[in-house]
Amino acid sequence: MNDVLQLPDQIHGVFCCPVCSSSRIQREANCLSCECGWQSELIGGDTLSFAPVVYYGPRNQTRNVEQSGLFHNRKMSRVRKIHQRAVPWRQWVFRDAAYWRAAIEPLRRQELRKVQEMLAQAKFVPSGGVVLELGVGFQDHRDLYRQLADYAICSDIYRDPVAVELYGHDPRVFYCLIDVNSLPLQEASLDFLFTSHVVEHFPNRVQNLKALHRALKPGAWACHVVPIATGFVLGHLVGTMANILTLTPRLGRGVHGEYGSWWEEIRQTTVRAWADLFSECGFEIVGSAPGTLGLTPLRPAVTLWLSDHLRVYGSWVFLMRAVK
Repeated sequence: MNDVLQLPDQIHGVFCCPVCSSSRIQREANCLSCECGWQSELIGGDTLSFAPVVYYGPRNQTRNVEQSGLFHNRKMSRVRKIHQRAVPWRQWVFRDAAYWRAAIEPLRRQELRKVQEMLAQAKFVPSGGVVLELGVGFQDHRDLYRQLADYAICSDIYRDPVAVELYGHDPRVFYCLIDVNSLPLQEASLDFLFTSHVVEHFPNRVQNLKALHRALKPGAWACHVVPIATGFVLGHLVGTMANILTLTPRLGRGVHGEYGSWWEEIRQTTVRAWADLFSECGFEIVGSAPGTLGLTPLRPAVTLWLSDHLRVYGSWVFLMRAVK
């Protein structure tokens, strides 16, 4: 992992104390610290964390950030062992990480191609600086970062060993843990903001987006890929019928869990609702376009064909600029 002491000045200059917002944070042996007493943590021995130890999830449930990832990995390990011994058609029952990656990666690549097309149409010219991605997950977005800015900060809420392996040795990319509720970002310090299927998980979408808006320079660009009701609800209904065991618990409060009900989620994830939300938070929408459709357990090639020919989509891409 990149040594904190060797962080490029451009990346170090973006961060501030998430507690008092002071820009006078100091580099020390393996962490950052502030005069107010705040100190960053190393998770897993190699990942700098600006996130709190306790993560507040849907319905005020709490869980330890580091342990949640470890628990998930252990659970998946046990599930894989059960699959290998007792369930030859395991991918249809307990869907492990490998299954989801195979199912989702082609769809995410399609969405990234749409992002790049929209940037070209908008005649986007990178001005250097720093791009921030929240919720990078296991995706490899280094090629995209190079098109957007000189340096990149990619983050998640808990440490993903796959992301550490992907980004840990790239001198122009810094992987860390960030909580959107306490952003460690200085005002007007970012040149580009990118998220993919993350905004729908924000605990307070208006408050969190306004905080991200403050961190962007005047006229800086932002791109959000978000789910829309028509496609993703259909996709999860099909997935639930094919896999009642794993997806039925989601039916009570929406697909993503951050909503009070399915109806609330549908109302807040239409294309119009997303556009109104981004405008309310200070963004000027430059363009928007459909992403793709995901209907697991159908193969990605089938869902891509359906979205192209039937014009049914599960995601939408918004390209915008920060209005100050």
